[in-house]
Amino acid sequence: MAEQNLESAKDAMETTKIKENANSTNENLSNDSEHTTTEPISASMTKPTTEPARAPTVEPETNVELMKVTIEPTSIVEIDSAFKERMERMFKPTPPIPNGEVATQEPPGIAPRTETSTESTTESLNTSTSITSLVQTLPKKAASLATAKTKSHPATQIPPEIIITSCPEPPTETPKVEITARPTAEPHSNPSRTENILSRLELIEPDEISEQELAALDAFAHGMSPATSGAAAEAARMLDKLCPAPSQTEEVNNWLYTTWMVMIDVAASADASEEIRERLICILENLAQCAKGNVKVWGKERRLWRDLPVLPISFEPYFSADPTMAWEAKEVTPESSQNWRHISSFAARLMGAGLAGAYDQAMYALKAALEEEPSTKPGFAECRMLVACSWIKHAGVALLRWALKNPDHADVPRDSTPVYLRGGSLYHGPSTVCLRRWSFWIERLEKLGKEESVIGEEARKAALEAVEIMREVEKRIGNTL
Repeated sequence: MAEQNLESAKDAMETTKIKENANSTNENLSNDSEHTTTEPISASMTKPTTEPARAPTVEPETNVELMKVTIEPTSIVEIDSAFKERMERMFKPTPPIPNGEVATQEPPGIAPRTETSTESTTESLNTSTSITSLVQTLPKKAASLATAKTKSHPATQIPPEIIITSCPEPPTETPKVEITARPTAEPHSNPSRTENILSRLELIEPDEISEQELAALDAFAHGMSPATSGAAAEAARMLDKLCPAPSQTEEVNNWLYTTWMVMIDVAASADASEEIRERLICILENLAQCAKGNVKVWGKERRLWRDLPVLPISFEPYFSADPTMAWEAKEVTPESSQNWRHISSFAARLMGAGLAGAYDQAMYALKAALEEEPSTKPGFAECRMLVACSWIKHAGVALLRWALKNPDHADVPRDSTPVYLRGGSLYHGPSTVCLRRWSFWIERLEKLGKEESVIGEEARKAALEAVEIMREVEKRIGNTL
């Protein structure tokens, strides 16, 4: 019994010593923590050239190395020694980036930097790589601090010419950032759209054309190839579908004006062939057979499509581009001559097909070439002769029918005669389109076609061909002098 009491006393004494040692250890730990000065991460991150303050480590009996890191004055998080080394590497000052160089690895949302020294080092601590590492390791309190730190430095806006791509999920290593230049989009580029053969023409500018103009151009191009009546009819249906409803007066007038301007640009281009103008006439002939309703043009009712509303108005800017009538013009260039001849040829085709009647323009052309003395300015006489012959070639029947409506003795008073009907200095007949005037044109064409000293070979050949056409038209109609 005494031995048992002795053993109990020994156990009690050892227990007391253990408690005293434990209390002493706790007091030492407490004193150390009171005298330890810690610094928040947010403060240490602003020091660019010095190591951040770290709490001293304590080695308890468990031999587990601990470090105290203060996230906020009221919150301390203990992490293992491996994370301590990671933090030291993370907050090690980044070498400055030389002027003129761009960082090879930038996180999404941060524009490349070129600052140096203190500013470069400070900004390098704000990269998303460091923030991502903190978020993966620290508790939620530290994650919220990292988020707030990122928001305090908003990213510079990225120029539209730069695309920055990276991994969607935060990787364990620094993400590789790929910077590629954004390709410059071609105006109205559409991979599904087939190439428009008309877009290559001289007066068509693909870079400046609108979507509405491009749609109309596609419709006209659809009727070009194959050169069949079916293709022309399909192109006409496409235009009819594109046109706004007749009840939308302003919209339909604007659409018609724009569409006709596109068509005339195609026809007037210097590199446009006769086949292109012929195909345009076929499309309009099919379009004129469609019935969409009536539309008001300047307060007057016009049939859509039989009257081809707004087309005469659309031609006016082109008819004023006669290079031989330009103020103080000294010569005619081949390009301007070609454009003017193509405009006149297309208008003559419209007149011959009964789609539009630019009779005034026909008279201006015939009077300038046949009723006046040939101009001595380079290219003037040739250009005028070729244009006049084009009107006779494509609208000869319409001109003769017009002449047959007026008897030879119909001498209209000059004062009441429209300007375009007044005769030139060489014509002394009635100021109207009549058979007498028709015959005068034939005589002048024969004379000018045979005189080598007046106009060039091409114009002379065209004049003689026009004479044959006029006489053939007389036979066809069967009512001549």
